[in-house]
Amino acid sequence: MDLDAFDRNTDALVAIARDAKKTLRVASKSIRVPALLERLVSRGGPTIRGMMTYHAAETAFLAEKGFDDLLLAYPTARLAEARLLAAAARRGKTVSSVVDEPGHLTVLEDAATEAGVTIGAVVELDVAWQPAGIAHLGPRRSPRRTPETVVALAKEIASRPGLRFGGVMAYEGHIAGLTD
Repeated sequence: MDLDAFDRNTDALVAIARDAKKTLRVASKSIRVPALLERLVSRGGPTIRGMMTYHAAETAFLAEKGFDDLLLAYPTARLAEARLLAAAARRGKTVSSVVDEPGHLTVLEDAATEAGVTIGAVVELDVAWQPAGIAHLGPRRSPRRTPETVVALAKEIASRPGLRFGGVMAYEGHIAGLTD
């Protein structure tokens, strides 16, 4: 690893976010080495908000390593995985998971209630391009495709003990990697 290049890239990215008065959430699957994640967080200071994780076990692992404000980017429907998130929350970490249907809420709520904690739930909005309503270009990341369906799920989150509505996430995979 060229640490000088890593630091320059970190500084450049952090400067862009800081100048725009934004924070960054690092995608852990882009940097698979905990020591490099620690270096990035340390170097980025308050501009680095937290981590977006790939799996519940990874979320728990990063929580044990001292990382906080962890967002599991993919819904889970497994109680054992939700319990990993709840255990991290019980240790004082801020933990959230992306959700896109009520079944995800049930396992998160059960784990949170069992552990006596609160888990954030972030609604995934599908933003694939659908020209004229006849084609679907992009990943089908969520059945939530309209504001009304997002609001309905957000209201359900708010009604469940142990859960906190944490916002909306969308990924424009159909344009990822394209230049201007």
